[in-house]
Amino acid sequence: MKMLLATDGSAYSRLALEKAVDLATVTGSEVLVLVVSQLVNLGSVGPMVYAPESGFEVPTKEESEAILQEASEFLAARNIPHRTTRRIGQPAEAILSVAEDEHVDLIVMGSHGRTGLQRFLLGSVSNQVVSHSPVSVLVARGPKSETGTAEEPTVQKAVKI
Repeated sequence: MKMLLATDGSAYSRLALEKAVDLATVTGSEVLVLVVSQLVNLGSVGPMVYAPESGFEVPTKEESEAILQEASEFLAARNIPHRTTRRIGQPAEAILSVAEDEHVDLIVMGSHGRTGLQRFLLGSVSNQVVSHSPVSVLVARGPKSETGTAEEPTVQKAVKI
C-alpha cells in the first residue's frame, strides 16, 4: 500500500502525519509526503501600494523544505519508508495529480474544519480532494468549539474509506 500525506505544516497536518504513521505501521505502507505551494500575486487582488509585479510562493520554498524535513524526520524515527516531494500550483489539483501519478491507495490530509463564510471565501482543499479523488481519503480535523472556532485537532472521521 502507498499513502500520500498532503501537509501544510499546520497542527491539523501534524495530526494527519500521526494518523499516517499509525496506518503505515500496521500495513507496512510507504508514505509520500507532499507540500503544495501556491503562487500568489497581490496585484490580482486589487490595487495595492508596493505590491510586487510577480507572484510569490506560499509557503515559500524554504518553508516547504522545512515542513518536508520535519515530516521526514518524524517518519524516519518510526522506521516508516517514505519519500518527500513539493509541487507548485492549486493545492487540490496538485494533490490529486500526484496521487494519480504515484498510484497511491490512500490520501491522508488535515482539514482546518472551516464552515460558513470562511469556507465559502477560503474554499476547502480537503472537500475538493474528497469530492474528486478516485482513491480513499482520510481527513483529520479539529472539532468545533461552542463559538464555532476550531479547537485542538483530533481525528473526527474518515471519509470515502
